[in-house]
Amino acid sequence: MQRTIGLLGGSFDPPHNAHLAMAESFLRQFPTAEVILLPAGTPYHKPQATQTAAHHRLNMCLAAVANHPALSVSDIDMVRQGNTYTFDTVQIFREILPNTNLWWIMGEDSLRSIHQWKHSQALLNTVNFAVAYRGNGGAFDSVTQQIIEQGQKAAAENTPTGQIRFLDMPCDDISSTQIRQLLQQSSFRQPEKDILQRNIPVSVLQYIEENQLYQ
Repeated sequence: MQRTIGLLGGSFDPPHNAHLAMAESFLRQFPTAEVILLPAGTPYHKPQATQTAAHHRLNMCLAAVANHPALSVSDIDMVRQGNTYTFDTVQIFREILPNTNLWWIMGEDSLRSIHQWKHSQALLNTVNFAVAYRGNGGAFDSVTQQIIEQGQKAAAENTPTGQIRFLDMPCDDISSTQIRQLLQQSSFRQPEKDILQRNIPVSVLQYIEENQLYQ
């Protein structure tokens, strides 16, 4: 049986339950698959000054997946020099995991801008896409809609690459930015801590407290 792997990239600053929900939704659709979290090194679209130290983000990801056998973490984007791009990451995994059914897991917001990504057309032909769709971003523009139609046609034909499939995701709009703001404001007091405990894995929240992150 061909190995299926979902790649879930992001800053993970910090990793939270919505990230895990994306991975779990992918695994429900592909029960024998694995998911690899890829904390970013230097995301080209975010100033490095806003990022928590790489080793902390890596450790938080490791804590988040500790009790999930089908989830793992790779530092492949962190050890590379310069900006990290999805196309380059996928090419690396194509080389180290040949003959693998590779999927890039992402949110609906990323799908809307994918045509602006580096080597976007080549990327669309190189990997499959699993998209967490919540329906709260309004209608897709014509460019994105065309990409979706092509990807869904590839999915219907079950082609090796170029597929786009939407994941059955709960509507949870909390973001890492909002979580960082709560952490900065709360000093781990109630009721902010209640919100954090609902949205961050216990192991990650414990790591944040022990290392005094976001204070």
